[in-house]
Amino acid sequence: DKEIEEKLKEEPQVPDRPFLSGIISYPFYPRVLPLVVGMALTWTMLLAFGRFVWSMVSSASLIAPFAVAAAAIFLLLVTFPTLVTYQRMFETTSQGDDDSDCRPEGGLFAFIDWIGDVIPMLVAFFVACAPGMIVMKALHLRPEYYVGMAFLTLILFPIVLISMLESASVAGIYSKPVWSSFGKVPGTWFKFFSLSTLCFAGGLGSLLAIVHFGMLEPTPLHNTAVVAGVFGLVFCLTLYFRLMGRLAFVMSQKILVEDEPDPDEGGTHEQTEDDAEISLV
Repeated sequence: DKEIEEKLKEEPQVPDRPFLSGIISYPFYPRVLPLVVGMALTWTMLLAFGRFVWSMVSSASLIAPFAVAAAAIFLLLVTFPTLVTYQRMFETTSQGDDDSDCRPEGGLFAFIDWIGDVIPMLVAFFVACAPGMIVMKALHLRPEYYVGMAFLTLILFPIVLISMLESASVAGIYSKPVWSSFGKVPGTWFKFFSLSTLCFAGGLGSLLAIVHFGMLEPTPLHNTAVVAGVFGLVFCLTLYFRLMGRLAFVMSQKILVEDEPDPDEGGTHEQTEDDAEISLV
């Protein structure tokens, strides 16, 4: 019993305020800040190169096809390391680990491994997008309604991704403990969705700033606004995946699971909030 108590003490503990403690300060952690700055600068360079490629295409330059191909390769080389970084932020937070590095491992030679690492995230994203896209196509809604579709994706994405982790399968988009937790601990979900909505609003504003100022004539002011928008978007995404990781951590430690048969009595045993656990490994 003493050994068990010591091991339990060594396990990461859920903070008293899991959706506030260590959230806003997370992008400024010594191991996280270089990643945030690096991703923002890399995406800024990609946007600058994209503007150059667009000018080549608009002027029907002979090198336009080569520039487009280079931009596509550059986009892949930037997208997957970014996704892996956010995936690692989510995973380490969901395990209560604030010390591990979130950088993609292996360099460019691990590109295939990066694709494999982010498959659950990509599948969860497309599954979360599907309902909104079906409604948009069926009702022939105007493009402005894509904001609503994005918000619906924001709600479904963490549910689907955590369900996949709980069921240990990319096909397990339905996990009874996860979906039933809405009725058991609605306050936990309300806190998460309230704060993630703020991240969504900040990220949407940053994206609109990037698009608006990026389409204007390049000036020092407009370029500064684009760079600020990129930094704001990366910052909001970092907070979002941190929040989603905390949600998974809370669920793995505190949220009730379904009643399970008691092997000693052959009946049912109602687990308490302290001894319930959902495996998200």
